[in-house]
Amino acid sequence: MQASEKLLQAAQTLSTQPEAMQLRYLQTLTSIAGDKSSTIVFPVPTDIIGPIINALNRKSGAE
Repeated sequence: MQASEKLLQAAQTLSTQPEAMQLRYLQTLTSIAGDKSSTIVFPVPTDIIGPIINALNRKSGAE
């Protein structure tokens, strides 16, 4: 019960400060990167990569 209450509090805090989640994510990646035997898969949201792919497709089609 206490754990679920703490998770709820954490979720509420993160929902009001979305940059905190990004910082935590980057901190986790930094911790993982210290281990030479691990592979890091870095997800990129499609709303960020989509316009880049579209621009590259337009550029290659124009040439």
